[in-house]
Amino acid sequence: MKTDLYTKIILTTIAALLGILALRPLAAPLTVRAEGRVPYMLLQFDEKLRQIESPRGGSIMGRVAIDLRTGNIYGFPTDAVGYPRNPGKSEIPVSDPILLGRFNLDRLN
Repeated sequence: MKTDLYTKIILTTIAALLGILALRPLAAPLTVRAEGRVPYMLLQFDEKLRQIESPRGGSIMGRVAIDLRTGNIYGFPTDAVGYPRNPGKSEIPVSDPILLGRFNLDRLN
């Protein structure tokens, strides 16, 4: 008699736990993405220094970079050696990008 009660309790517990396991996805469905958004740009820099057209007019020396995800082309103003410049300031020099154009990568398919 005790064995029968023990077996019923164990089988009921197993059935309840399996039911919870089976119903868990319905309570909190998971979002699955085949292509997750990359939180950063994938930039490819040109190794040569180029003349970049400044939005203020004129041209300046800089490096050209292409965002391989979007096709956007950026110019980063630099000095003649190829590094950002900040003459006369004690802060670390930062070169802000200038949007030069865009390659239409969607047409490659």
